[in-house]
Amino acid sequence: MRNWRVRGIVGLIAILVMTSGEAQAGMSLGPAQNYSVFILGNANQAYTDSEGRVAIGGNATYTGYSVASKLPTNTTNALVVGGNLVFSNGTINGDLHVGGTTSLSGVNVTGSKFQDKPIDFTAAATSLSALSSFLASQASSGAVGAGALGLTLTGVSSSLNVFNLTAAQFASANNNGLNIVAPSGSTVLINVDGTSPSLANFQMYVNGSASETNPLINNILFNFSKAKTLTDSNVSIYGSVLAPGAALQFDYNHVNGSLIGASLNGHVEVHNYPFGGTLPQAVPEPSSFVLMGICGLVLAFSPRFRAICLRRAPLVES
Repeated sequence: MRNWRVRGIVGLIAILVMTSGEAQAGMSLGPAQNYSVFILGNANQAYTDSEGRVAIGGNATYTGYSVASKLPTNTTNALVVGGNLVFSNGTINGDLHVGGTTSLSGVNVTGSKFQDKPIDFTAAATSLSALSSFLASQASSGAVGAGALGLTLTGVSSSLNVFNLTAAQFASANNNGLNIVAPSGSTVLINVDGTSPSLANFQMYVNGSASETNPLINNILFNFSKAKTLTDSNVSIYGSVLAPGAALQFDYNHVNGSLIGASLNGHVEVHNYPFGGTLPQAVPEPSSFVLMGICGLVLAFSPRFRAICLRRAPLVES
């Protein structure tokens, strides 16, 4: 009986060691998962709308704007502003939370108003930056080339398709087009290099179609891990955008997914396409204390491993 017990514990330790530090599947964009717009700093928008929830870490200025327009009138956290809010002529379809001062003129708030800040935006910035960097480290698994519809990204995996684009490759879509080809139900991760990428005057396609009803759009994520600025002029994005360090200048376009950035200016319509893909997630290395705890568990069953644990366990100084 003892041998079986020891073998079971050794097997458990082996599994923990083998899986530590590896990527595992997850579906989360972290604190931004439930928001159509998640901006860590300031935002300024006019005469457009977000069909889903909006969270702004700094100050927000809105004119002729609609928040959570495709959600129920009692939506919780419909608009969260960490700093001051100046809002004229529009609708907030649910609850309003403001950490600083609030100035409303001609704004219909269908839910309740709160003087608070339910989101820790400092922690969110750390989390989203770490996620963006980790996703950028994933190995490419798809093919990148030219096609009849412009820059063509082709993936064949039914689970995760990763494309790592240089700044020059991504820029080649401008004035030409971008076609994303991948199996239905898969996840598409597009990592874009460069500190100042831009999109200008081209059409996006998903599996050769420009239709916005393609369900694969929900599973597409553009990750700009190094971007300090990101501009979009007249390009509708099919998928979500993760650019936690970038000042976003989006003019006369729309995003079918979540829009995540450091700040936001311009005129962008964000449709309610919650990200539904399965992203790799980092698993942290076990700490020394966890390893010591495992050794303690083993010793409780088999003193023969005492020497091993005493050699492996680090000395903890007081």
